[in-house]
Amino acid sequence: MTSKKVNQKYQQVEQEEAGSNHYQARAGVTAQEFHHRRAEKMEAFFNSAKDKGMNLIWMLAAIVIVYESNFFKQVFENPFVDRDFMNLAECLFGVFVGLQLYSAIVLPYVYGVEEDIEDYSPKVLYIAATVMLLFFFAFVIAIWPVWGWKTVPMLFVMFFGYISSSAFLPGRLVGGLASIAIFLACLYSHLYIEHDGKWHD
Repeated sequence: MTSKKVNQKYQQVEQEEAGSNHYQARAGVTAQEFHHRRAEKMEAFFNSAKDKGMNLIWMLAAIVIVYESNFFKQVFENPFVDRDFMNLAECLFGVFVGLQLYSAIVLPYVYGVEEDIEDYSPKVLYIAATVMLLFFFAFVIAIWPVWGWKTVPMLFVMFFGYISSSAFLPGRLVGGLASIAIFLACLYSHLYIEHDGKWHD
């Protein structure tokens, strides 16, 4: 490298340092604070990327289970499903969906409630949690004859896959509607999956 190029490179580095120092002076921060803030931003970026990556893995795992097992076709059509417990599970799930719609749409958009549901009416959360727990047990009992011991891990992965999809959705009403659309797409996935499922007993 010639002396001319060395001088140019040296001047470029000086200019960059001067620009950085000027920015720090205008912002009223020291060099140590500036680098600390930049490190915090980088850490937040990598943590966000890691979380999004984990959410994506859960979603892909759930999609594989739904497709490979043709889950909803077996739920709807398999003769070994306990229909009494399935009917109970469907009723409980209907109540849960009603509570979700009440919290996400009716309260903010009909009654104009701006508070979070846990502050405005925490009882709704307790009721929803109880209903969802009862739904889980009824649903597991209903489909246990189809998948046996695989039932619980399959439901676990599908549940977290569905919840993880919210990380990629916008907030409030649009996100809620998109979440409902994803659920309906899963519910009717048996209409576009060609095989009958590969994991049931």
